Amino acid sequence: MPKERTSSLDLETETSWFPDDVGGLALALEPISVILDFLPFLGSITRGITTASTFIIALVMSSVTILVSILLHNLLLLAIAILVAFGLRIVLRKINYSTINS
Repeated sequence: MPKERTSSLDLETETSWFPDDVGGLALALEPISVILDFLPFLGSITRGITTASTFIIALVMSSVTILVSILLHNLLLLAIAILVAFGLRIVLRKINYSTINS
């Protein structure tokens, strides 16, 4: 059951969805390990895969969250990121255009 959010200024409550979702993924996949425990090595393998996959998902989500937060809190970095994105788009279009016309 999700936590009730009583205040928009409560930082702990506002950011608590992230661990809940990743932990919820592990909890949702745990019954598969239990079912496969009739052969112990299958249960161990699925627990290892579940642990590795939830770690990778958490790492990616954390990294994206941190990078977006850094960009949004620093206007200079945000402007640089936008300029780099537009520049990269122009370069890729030129490369694609020259490849098509060759």
